[in-house]
Amino acid sequence: MRPTIVLFDGNEGRRASIAGTLRRIWHVEPFDDIADLVRFRTDNVIFALVDDRDGDVEAVAEALGDAGIPVIAYSDTIEVSRVVDRSHAGAIDYLEYPFDFKTIRGRVENSLRQRGGSTDERRRKAQARAKLDSLSARETDVIRAVAIGSSNKGIAQQLGISPRTVEIHRANMFKKLDIASAAEATRLAIEADLV
Repeated sequence: MRPTIVLFDGNEGRRASIAGTLRRIWHVEPFDDIADLVRFRTDNVIFALVDDRDGDVEAVAEALGDAGIPVIAYSDTIEVSRVVDRSHAGAIDYLEYPFDFKTIRGRVENSLRQRGGSTDERRRKAQARAKLDSLSARETDVIRAVAIGSSNKGIAQQLGISPRTVEIHRANMFKKLDIASAAEATRLAIEADLV
């Protein structure tokens, strides 16, 4: 079974043209509607290619976020501020359209290599991030400090709160994450790139 890519573009003609080019190596699933994409099973998807004209990069990255699928954005022109914004929204690369097959294949392979490893690894990272999203801002501060080896007293001093308050935040964090040790908290924080 060939690896699958998601292609998200609101322009039907451009979407068909890009899909035709990319089908030389990948199976392509084209979309122009976020609702359809949310319902799509992402098994075997290695990346998503998203047109940035309508500002859909963030919505697509969010829709695919739980599966840990990398997003590559593209547009007619490349503006530095836009590239930075899309990077913060979840895009791992940005291409100028039109692009040829050789360019996109090279950029995709390079992006996947830099992204680090297998689909399983990306999935674990996305799952860890999703778990950590359930934490309050203060609980996130606490898990970050736990992950770098700080004691309750050290965390309290760092955050300007009492050690007892740290214990309460730590207990709440452990309960929300369904973990029982600082080692598990550290693993989750590292997997989610929190530290």
